[in-house]
Amino acid sequence: RVFEPLKAPLAVRLALGGLIMGIIAFSFPEVAGNGKSVIHEIIQGHYDAPTVGTIMAYKVLAVAAVFGSGAVGGVFTPSLLTGASLGFLVGSLANMTGLAGGVSPEVFALVGMGAFLSAAARAPVMAILMLFEMTLTPVIILPLMAAAVISYFIARSLPGESLYEETVRAGPRSVFDLSLGEIRIGQILRPTFPKVESNSRFGQVAQNLLRASEGMLTVTRDGDRLAGVILLEDVKPYLRDRVLADSIIASDIMRNDLPRLRVDQDLPEAMRIFANTSEETLPVVEIRDGTEHVRGTLDRSDLYLTISELTRRATAG
Repeated sequence: RVFEPLKAPLAVRLALGGLIMGIIAFSFPEVAGNGKSVIHEIIQGHYDAPTVGTIMAYKVLAVAAVFGSGAVGGVFTPSLLTGASLGFLVGSLANMTGLAGGVSPEVFALVGMGAFLSAAARAPVMAILMLFEMTLTPVIILPLMAAAVISYFIARSLPGESLYEETVRAGPRSVFDLSLGEIRIGQILRPTFPKVESNSRFGQVAQNLLRASEGMLTVTRDGDRLAGVILLEDVKPYLRDRVLADSIIASDIMRNDLPRLRVDQDLPEAMRIFANTSEETLPVVEIRDGTEHVRGTLDRSDLYLTISELTRRATAG
């Protein structure tokens, strides 16, 4: 709404959004990135309330500036950061007034993530399942369920749509216009993903893996044929042994025990596969002539959000 009246070309709006982001990040580097590291610091209790409040305010401004300028980017993890910050601030206030009952602000932060995600995405069940899966903390289940459901109904009573509705409505027809049974994995995968050839030296493997936000590196041979995958834990034993690291290549440390998703599988089948693994990202392949050819990767969160939005639309319809 701020950028639209400018009637400026996309390049100018992107530059303005980038300028705003740069100014903010110059003073508060914590706002850069998706916010995952800041969430970890909040939950570990490394920030006080004023710092958390400042980071949250500038993070919301930064996301609005970048997203509003037309840049391609996600708002899922930043929404988790906002929820964690709000929860932490509420928990800090409750502890100051003696109303917390001995519950630390960090626990409030976990519940706040689920509550805000439930309201922003209009998906309480997804928020509850995802937060429990992320934390594996049984003690938060009851307050998380209560907060997620209450925040969902509060959000529904307010004007406006979900966090993703504006993008979906403004864009071209997408998978969200199809039914759940019609969508295939090939339509929601991420076609750009970190990868190395099977004969790549360890130095290149480690460098590419450390830059991969997914924590997974796809190993290919002959172009796009899937050879295996390498996880961050697979390279750690070699990081301190220079002699051993110089003698191995990607095929020596890759693994083949991770499940694969196929481009022609439907979403319920992908859900079953993710339910049987702890990995957050899996490779997506296309079978041709009996050989697996890599077409991309799929994140667990992308799958959950897709199903949640499809369910919401079906209910609203």
